[in-house]
Amino acid sequence: MRVKNISIPLFIITVFWVSVAAAEEVAIFNGKDLSGWETVDPQYWSVENGVIKGSSDTALPRNTFIWSKTPVEDFYLSVDVKLELDNRNAGIQFRSVKHGGHEALGYQADVGQDVWGRLYHDSRAWGDLYLGLGFVN
Repeated sequence: MRVKNISIPLFIITVFWVSVAAAEEVAIFNGKDLSGWETVDPQYWSVENGVIKGSSDTALPRNTFIWSKTPVEDFYLSVDVKLELDNRNAGIQFRSVKHGGHEALGYQADVGQDVWGRLYHDSRAWGDLYLGLGFVN
């Protein structure tokens, strides 16, 4: 996630993982707590009404991530996202690796004002891959 001085973000996700090879649905979130997940910033992450919630009452000093401990290979990822207020910036990292405590290298589906659905690659080299209905060079 790329987050720059955001105040009062509310980021809620419900996550499921479906194995493509076995066509077997496996939930990676139990809907009750953050078992099976890890973060270096637990003060921002919680479970509320059966969903993972990321929030802060103040501007974030840096990016923050919550990582599933479930190993995956081929997968189908289905998430529902609610972002309040809509002028915030967040995202869902996938096929990404941890890079230090507050960075991720890999793909991100952007969430937020002017970036909904944009595919981004955090690699320090690639940047935006897809914007709206056309590719970005």
